[in-house]
Amino acid sequence: MRRNALALLALAACATPSQPFEGHPVLAAIKFEGNKSIGGSELLSKIATTPTSGFFSKTARYYDADLFSIDEKRIVRWYNQKGFYETKVLDVQEQKDEAGRVTLVVKIDEGRRAKIANMDFQGLDEIPKGEISDINAALPIHAGDWFDEDGYEKAKDVLKEQLKEHGYAQAEINGRVEVAPEAGTAHIWFDCDTGARFHFGKVVVTGNRQIAANEIATATGIDKGQVYSPQAIALAQQRVYNLGTFSGVRVQLEPLGDTPIAAVRVNVREAPF
Repeated sequence: MRRNALALLALAACATPSQPFEGHPVLAAIKFEGNKSIGGSELLSKIATTPTSGFFSKTARYYDADLFSIDEKRIVRWYNQKGFYETKVLDVQEQKDEAGRVTLVVKIDEGRRAKIANMDFQGLDEIPKGEISDINAALPIHAGDWFDEDGYEKAKDVLKEQLKEHGYAQAEINGRVEVAPEAGTAHIWFDCDTGARFHFGKVVVTGNRQIAANEIATATGIDKGQVYSPQAIALAQQRVYNLGTFSGVRVQLEPLGDTPIAAVRVNVREAPF
């Protein structure tokens, strides 16, 4: 078994192309050193340069130093997105084998990762503290977490969704971040334009022929004057469909007007019997 495995490895090595292309040597592999927080496979997925791949039949890839200098910037940028604002590519070593194939050894100094020191919400003064606490709990990031740009963008989306769930149908969110790399901290501000708080108005039913409109409206579970939420709309659609008498159900808001009233339209298609 051991002899067979060694033989396979030898065959694979022999199958690796070695002929340069337009002066560029075959790139056998890319190795990373110093990348304690981000794996090598993840870093490889973020750059344009790829090493020769395959086992017995390998697809040759070539090393272009000019292209890889751009990839160095991509590596640093990816670290930045993950909250590492001190990251540097210290060195790129080109190690050639006897056939002239190149293995790149990329040495990285990650530096410190920024931690979220504070998250401030602006524009929520009129919302009860208990609701703000619930909204904050739903966010994917909080003070004390490692800063991540994707997490920050996701938090803005979730904050907008949560405000809508609390009745603010026209809520808009902007934000800004101040990073202090030397201190390893990030301060986040969420600028919230909540708009008016909406309540449900009348429920209008269309498409029904045999089932009374008031029965369908009652089945939605939406009461006039109830605080608007997208989840209530989704649940209303499921509840009406669960009546088992319709082949199609669509529950949606009527266009919002100048008054903070969210009228609901229920369109049904009765199933043939």
